[in-house]
Amino acid sequence: MAVRTEGRRRLASRRRTPTELVESTHAFNRMLDRLEAAFKRLSEFSSDLAHDLRTPINNLLGEAQVALSRPRSAEEYRAVLESAVEDYERISRLIENMLFLARADDPQAATNRRWIDLRPLLERGRGYFEVLAEERGVELVIEMRGAEPAWQQVWADETMFMRALGNLVSNALRYAPRG
Repeated sequence: MAVRTEGRRRLASRRRTPTELVESTHAFNRMLDRLEAAFKRLSEFSSDLAHDLRTPINNLLGEAQVALSRPRSAEEYRAVLESAVEDYERISRLIENMLFLARADDPQAATNRRWIDLRPLLERGRGYFEVLAEERGVELVIEMRGAEPAWQQVWADETMFMRALGNLVSNALRYAPRG
């Protein structure tokens, strides 16, 4: 017998259910709840992703249409291309984040965790964000503290570590006050 709960159909676990099936019924209903929650998260993610992609694509389309509406100077075309590069970078970051999330959520995904020297990773991350930091009037400083050699290395997948570091620094630069 099925029971309707908040618009959902679930198996009844009380009346007429044989005692030996009660636990299985509960487990089945919990599985349905988890599947429903996962489907809801996936739907919300898809909606957010569509919105996040629509904005830069609409910007690119609009700017290209305006640029092509009449002849323009080389400087005007350059400004359109520079603006387009920003939107392409935004789309690229969205795709990278999606791939990162897909790998991080997949327990079967191969990760290459090993001991990695931390300073070169931090130096590479600083080098990547140096120009943006200068534009925002922020100085990126690497300061490592702690008992040696623990603070000199990290046990991680290098790609995932750099992605996490990049996200942290990017957000810090985006929201840090100038100077």
